[in-house]
Amino acid sequence: MSSRYKGRAGFALVYVDTGHPEPPELWERAGGDGPPDRATLVARGAASHGLDFPCLLDTPDEAARAAYRAYPIRLVILDTDGRVGFDSGSSMRSGRLDTAAAEAWLEAHTGPQP
Repeated sequence: MSSRYKGRAGFALVYVDTGHPEPPELWERAGGDGPPDRATLVARGAASHGLDFPCLLDTPDEAARAAYRAYPIRLVILDTDGRVGFDSGSSMRSGRLDTAAAEAWLEAHTGPQP
């Protein structure tokens, strides 16, 4: 999605605290035998998924998590005024994000392809 809307929308992933310890299989992927620091998790996750946009950490006071009800996984699109224009809602029940609805919102609210 980020490559399709490049030049029409900006993208960023914000890693929020999950409220529970990361599973040991993530420790291994992060290259250690104990819990990795959050920055390492984000960097390794971004690399393994080939993300080509900024991947950020929520602040220690969990400002992004609170502002966007960002746990569990959800997709939020901010409009040009910084307000929530699209919110996928919680993925807790479905286990997936509604990327088709997000793309429909982007199509309706961004300019033509450059």
